[in-house]
Amino acid sequence: MGFKENSAFLIDSSCFWMLIKYYLPFDANDKLRNFLEDRFEQEEIVLLGKVWQEIENKQNINDALPFLAQTDAVPVRTAPLPLIEKARKKWAGSRARDNMPPKEFDKYVDRYIKSADFHLIALCWEQKHQKPDELLSIPDAPLIIVTEESNIQWNNKAFRKIPIICRDEGIECINLAQMLQRLGVDVEFKLPSQ
Repeated sequence: MGFKENSAFLIDSSCFWMLIKYYLPFDANDKLRNFLEDRFEQEEIVLLGKVWQEIENKQNINDALPFLAQTDAVPVRTAPLPLIEKARKKWAGSRARDNMPPKEFDKYVDRYIKSADFHLIALCWEQKHQKPDELLSIPDAPLIIVTEESNIQWNNKAFRKIPIICRDEGIECINLAQMLQRLGVDVEFKLPSQ
């Protein structure tokens, strides 16, 4: 995959829901939708296979962003062992780590390492720590994770939130509005008349 810009953006599932709920309903003349389609085609925005698996069967996604079905998703890769250990020892909540029987905790971690959240982080981590020739399907441009998760430490999540993990791992992480600003989106939003 070749990228024309200096960075490529990996979007998590929460951003797609935000787009559908808060941005696209007010998108005058489909300018934002067309802009996004173009950025996916130019591979400035990247669809991770695990994220696509989470959203592909949702009717509102297919109606709002039909071009996603034709977008080449970055395939799911085997999780790097150092990250599996970090998920187990550092990213899991202490309540789970301290209070679950070991076999139950192992299942808990296994579910997490199969999640889109983990794979977003893993792809960026691999890009940062592996030699380029070892990264057959990872884009050349530096990857930036885009999420609507807050940077509050736990907020009752079983695992640390994406922005916190990214901060600790030295991975850039921004929200949807910041990504649109960086991409230079120029759209008009039409508010419903009352």
